[in-house]
Amino acid sequence: MQKRIFKDLLTYLPAKLLPALTAIITVPIFTRLFSPDEYGNYILAFGLAEFLYAAGVTGLASSAMRFYANYEVKSDLSKYFSSMFASTGLMSLLAAAIAALGLVLLRSKIDDQLYPLLWVAIALFVVESWFNILMQILRAEERGKWYTAIELFNRYGTVVISLLLVWLLSVGVSSLLWGQVIAMAIPVLLLLRMTRRGVPVKATSVTTPDLKIMFMYALPLSLGNVAAWGLRLADRYIIKIFEGSYEVGLYGVSYNISARSIELLVGLFLLVPAPILFRLWEEKGREETEHAITIFARVFFVLVIPAVVGLWVLAQPMVGILADEEYFEGYKAVGLVAAGTAAFGLSQLASYGTLVSNNTRWIAINQFIAVAISLALNFLLVPHIGFMGAAWAAMVSFIALSVLQARSSARYLTLRLPWRSLANSVAASAVMGVAVWGLVQLLNGYDRDASTILRAVVILAGAGLGAVIYGLLLWLLGEFTPGKFRELLSGDANITEALASSE
Repeated sequence: MQKRIFKDLLTYLPAKLLPALTAIITVPIFTRLFSPDEYGNYILAFGLAEFLYAAGVTGLASSAMRFYANYEVKSDLSKYFSSMFASTGLMSLLAAAIAALGLVLLRSKIDDQLYPLLWVAIALFVVESWFNILMQILRAEERGKWYTAIELFNRYGTVVISLLLVWLLSVGVSSLLWGQVIAMAIPVLLLLRMTRRGVPVKATSVTTPDLKIMFMYALPLSLGNVAAWGLRLADRYIIKIFEGSYEVGLYGVSYNISARSIELLVGLFLLVPAPILFRLWEEKGREETEHAITIFARVFFVLVIPAVVGLWVLAQPMVGILADEEYFEGYKAVGLVAAGTAAFGLSQLASYGTLVSNNTRWIAINQFIAVAISLALNFLLVPHIGFMGAAWAAMVSFIALSVLQARSSARYLTLRLPWRSLANSVAASAVMGVAVWGLVQLLNGYDRDASTILRAVVILAGAGLGAVIYGLLLWLLGEFTPGKFRELLSGDANITEALASSE
């Protein structure tokens, strides 16, 4: 089991590493093609697509993951696919119709520059619904290599198609949305056949009991994910109300740089644990599942904490080199966004007790509590300190969500945090952060007028120094030894000895 966890982390790593690089590729291009106002309107339109997906389909996506093993064990996958496809089609069309009616009725209250983008966002939602459902099924089938390949096509296809639309057809900022629509629609056609692997889909296989089980599981999650949407994206609309689209653009670019970078690691802990933990729960029970989730928690702390600190210290030269000068002030939000994204990842890891026991209502309740905290802080802070108020609100509310999810899950699946590893990671990251900060100061890398070459040197030198210091300190603190780590990479060591808590 231990070797399998680490192997799956490495298998899914390209699916997060290479897509995360799209932020590095696209930010310098898009921030020079579009003004903060235009980019801000794109972010608001994209937020509508994400809201529709959260409200209409995210719960079903979780059902796709949760119940695959159950139907597979019973050799009844025809019912599974038939019910899942019928539910996806119904929910995506219903949500799209309601959204379209809303746009027609509210036309006079929506900015002329934003309105046409919202229609494209509805199309994006429909395609995204099918794409993500099918990708969840692919995950449930534990086909990590195919998942990685299709995810890479989606991310990089979006970039290429969007740029072609801009340069060849002069489509404008809506190209960023149309690029996503096309890049998802192409693999959907492949996935519809590939995931089934010959299993027939029949209308007669759709039964009320199966639909009821899936929807009862999905409904609380969908409600909770509406709250999660509020945690991740509602702040853009509050910034729009008080500060306008310009600050939405500043915040959105820096948010993407930071969140995409941290999601490189956090995303692994959203992708990998689910199929392993669900199957362990079904086949081995609570003790084995708790053992696995503790391993995941330790690896999470060791990898994610230094990444957050590194982004915080290197935020200014990173935004300076990636984004156009107009977007520079957004660097102030990078560290807070990174911490909030990490806390969000931890909240997902902490929620598996409620997921495996099918008590998903607690996830929804906790998310609504967290979004209430977020909205209150946003309305309190944004009018006074602009987008920085949104960044502070995001970090605080995600930390609160982590605590709430852990408390709710404890009655079903205890998350035994590796406190020693947490303390070691925090201590080593703090020392690393101070050293990197000193290096950047020495090289004058925090100068707003620093050249691109100097900023690149600062980022590379800072990242290299940070990695060396952090790894050395973890070794001195006894987290791992170089020999044991080499054995782990070769697959000859027990991950419990090398990466599990030594307490």
